[in-house]
Amino acid sequence: MQSEGSGRLAVTTTKDSMQKVRSYVRDENSAMLRQAQIQFDIYSIKREDTDEKGIDWTVLFKSLGGNYGLDFTSPASLASASAGALNFQILNTGTSDVARRLGDTSTMLKLLSQFGTTVQHKPVSLLSLNRQWARKASLNSRAYVSETTPAASGLGGTSTPGLKTATVTSGDRYLAMPQILDSNVVVLKFGLGLSSLVDIVRFTSGTGTSEQSVQTPEVNNVIDQSTVALKPGQVLAITGISRIVAKDDRATLTEDTPMIAGGSRRVTREREDFIILVRSTIL
Repeated sequence: MQSEGSGRLAVTTTKDSMQKVRSYVRDENSAMLRQAQIQFDIYSIKREDTDEKGIDWTVLFKSLGGNYGLDFTSPASLASASAGALNFQILNTGTSDVARRLGDTSTMLKLLSQFGTTVQHKPVSLLSLNRQWARKASLNSRAYVSETTPAASGLGGTSTPGLKTATVTSGDRYLAMPQILDSNVVVLKFGLGLSSLVDIVRFTSGTGTSEQSVQTPEVNNVIDQSTVALKPGQVLAITGISRIVAKDDRATLTEDTPMIAGGSRRVTREREDFIILVRSTIL
């Protein structure tokens, strides 16, 4: 007979059978009090390849008669401050027609090719009772503008549109449930999720006073779930998990204008490979 309120179970049977029930309950209580430590060792190897190039024109043209002039400047460069530069300038010190018409005209060529490798080790330890879930997380939250609402019409003027915000959460999550057998073999159910916020992209619609913009987050996720049996001293190695992030930014005068007319480009490629070691220790 089972009591739902107290969680107790009453058994009515013969003396011999009662001894078996008592032994079974004692063994189950002893098994439930056993503990295991689950250790995750996450090794990540990140390779980053960046290529930057840009041409910055500053053109000054003056007529010989001084009746008109022309100034031209390239778009702001996407190349970083650490990029190498090659400068060319027409000096305004000569008496030739070129010096008098195009004096102080300059161009700058910026170039940078960068490659880097980063190795990171992140140990995570979980402590759990037998057949009970253990969870651990390290999360970050970021707010962004997810929606705009139409402005309320006023009687004598303009009104400002409203904004709606949302939150994107990224980080690392770990969970594990060990089942310790009598042979000290641990049947381990585990899961892990690794996520990172790549960028928050802005989308704009309209111009001038009617311009409105919203933001959309880009998140990169790695998720793995499995059930394994680990003998004492055994280590599970998980490979073949990777994530790739590629960005290609370009700034030119117009969509079809070549970069030689003034502009820059920044291409970034990131690849991160994971090696995860999982082991359990019975306490």
